[in-house]
Amino acid sequence: YCEQGNLLTYQSKLPGKVFPLKHAVKVIVEVMKALKCIHEKNFIHRDIKSENVLLKKEGN
Repeated sequence: YCEQGNLLTYQSKLPGKVFPLKHAVKVIVEVMKALKCIHEKNFIHRDIKSENVLLKKEGN
C-alpha cells in the first residue's frame, strides 16, 4: 500500500502542479535505482509513466 498514491495524482495536488526541484530529483533517482535493479534481474518495464510510479507516505 502506497499512501500517497501515484505520482500523477500527487503532482496534481501540488501548488501550480509543479514539483520542487529537490523532490523531483529524489523521485527520478529512486525510479532509476528501481529500473537498474529489475534490469539486473533481466526484467524490463515497458510502461514507465507517472501513473505507474507509486509513492509511500514519506514521498518516495
